[in-house]
Amino acid sequence: MCVGNAVRVLVFGLACMACVVSPLQAQKKPDNDGFDRVLEVSVGGTELISQPRLWVYETHFKKIRMLRMMVTDPKTGKRKQEFIWYMIFKVMNRDLNRLVDTTDTLPQNVADPQPDELFLPELTLVTDDNNKLVIYDDVVLPEVQAEIAKRERLDQPLLNTVQLVGKVLPIAAEGEPSQTLYGVAIWRGVDPQTDFFRIYLTGFSNGYQVTKGPDGKPLLLRKTIVQEFWRPGDQFEQEEAEIRFKGDAAWIYRADPPATDASKPPAAAKPAAAKPGAAAQK
Repeated sequence: MCVGNAVRVLVFGLACMACVVSPLQAQKKPDNDGFDRVLEVSVGGTELISQPRLWVYETHFKKIRMLRMMVTDPKTGKRKQEFIWYMIFKVMNRDLNRLVDTTDTLPQNVADPQPDELFLPELTLVTDDNNKLVIYDDVVLPEVQAEIAKRERLDQPLLNTVQLVGKVLPIAAEGEPSQTLYGVAIWRGVDPQTDFFRIYLTGFSNGYQVTKGPDGKPLLLRKTIVQEFWRPGDQFEQEEAEIRFKGDAAWIYRADPPATDASKPPAAAKPAAAKPGAAAQK
């Protein structure tokens, strides 16, 4: 392994440094919308005390699905067939059941209004076959998104991770239905030989922790959902039915991974420069 790859693996290992936040997190049974996993809100007392403005989305999601279709290159306008991986999810904001201070000891001074909290979803697919880590960021492909929406036939608009950016959903009053957002994450160019992978869902809570990194400097960990998968098939007959959950989803605290362009098509190789004095090749 070259030095660059060794450093990358070390950094990514630190990025995955995490702890399960609470044994109280629960997996519900699939709901009537066909969502396979429902990860309820999970918070600890320390989180509530240290983060007065903490919010955590209840998150429902389906297994990774696959779609083979023609995709247009926005630069050239040409179309080619691609094998797309995607995940459908929905979120709602549940009450964290905080203890309310009913005494008259709260300060009476008027504070400046707090800025609005934002929902900034990021879904990252990470493969780790043969001791090789590859990171795929989700991409926005409107024509693919439209095709997925037709296939899923949901009763609400299906939004990509850019369209979902906005103010955090309000907490529904007791007995009232929760406002719900439906989203889709899309990945392209995933290695067809992948057997084991996991999805990190970041931005579904504003929870964070600060710890000390290996260099002694502060390291920020963000409250994140992780779900592992495995597929026993091969690269020749890719079928979404092969993809299976590996264990339950969990809330963890995780550092941001290093930036990557794995989801982008590889750049064309540049021609080698001609040697001085060499004859030009026709």
